[in-house]
Amino acid sequence: GALATADAININASNAAGGIDVDFGTGNMVVTGAGASADFTLDADLISIDATGTSNITVTANTYAEDFTIGLAGAFNSDLILTSAGTTANALQITASAGGLDINADDGITIDAIGADGEDIVLTNTGGSINLVATEAVADAINFDASAGGITLTGALATADAININASNAAG
Repeated sequence: GALATADAININASNAAGGIDVDFGTGNMVVTGAGASADFTLDADLISIDATGTSNITVTANTYAEDFTIGLAGAFNSDLILTSAGTTANALQITASAGGLDINADDGITIDAIGADGEDIVLTNTGGSINLVATEAVADAINFDASAGGITLTGALATADAININASNAAG
């Protein structure tokens, strides 16, 4: 395909029942686009990508503020599911090495650590504070419930206000 056109090579299985099957041996299959405008588009009814070795999908930002989106479009009873069968303590990682992390949900957020060994949920911030903020004006806006254990509050400041409990409402 030495033509300088958008369809220099065109493979067309035009029959409604037609298909395309590409098989290759132990060598690699490489698809490379040359230049900033060499886009790759894959549209299909169903896509399955399976690998048996360590794999990745990477977007490298150059001079532009590039974004990488994994999305599930359509407001139906659908889920976007990230799963890991890994057995290490960090079997699923979400890492932002130079920025923040936002988690937004329209219908609540649930975090469960389910295990037989007394797994904990640990929130650690080494560069600032951890703030729990509830803006709904209800009696249990923030609820600490240790139904099978105790609650410990520890403040390491060497001041009288190391731990404060403040009901700032005028009626409180």
